[in-house]
Amino acid sequence: MYEEEISRSIDEHIAKQQNLGHHKKMQLLVARENLKNDVNEVCRQQIMEKS
Repeated sequence: MYEEEISRSIDEHIAKQQNLGHHKKMQLLVARENLKNDVNEVCRQQIMEKS
């Protein structure tokens, strides 16, 4: 009984960690995409100013 409880607790903890890992990956992907868009926008503005 006691071991089952510990095992379930560990499984839940691992699931939470994996979920957090996935969430962080998604945040990184979004941040990277936003940064790329910002850089493209700055480049576009500089090209517009030059011409």
